Amino acid sequence: MFLLVKNTNDGNEDGYSKLIEKADSIFLKAEALEKAKPELQYGYLYRNWWMALYYRGEYTEAWEKVFLMRKEGGELSGNFVQGLKKAMPEPKKSKNVRHLYFTREHLVN
Repeated sequence: MFLLVKNTNDGNEDGYSKLIEKADSIFLKAEALEKAKPELQYGYLYRNWWMALYYRGEYTEAWEKVFLMRKEGGELSGNFVQGLKKAMPEPKKSKNVRHLYFTREHLVN
């Protein structure tokens, strides 16, 4: 599964918003399905999810999925990672993956 939704700036913002909603819905359903089967690993799901968020410019959310991916044994690699790190340096995280700490460097850019 790989869902990539990128704004094409074709002037159809309503259509783009609907695509985003649909992609988010599919990711959430996939996550629920995988959680129902604890023997599965979620690294693959979270890898695709963070990449889609990165393309949408949702860098904080992308890092959240990176942390979840790593928790499941996944690793960052490739050019996408450099793009995410350039757009937003990797934040420190707390024990709760949903809570990310940002440094002054994050807030200035």
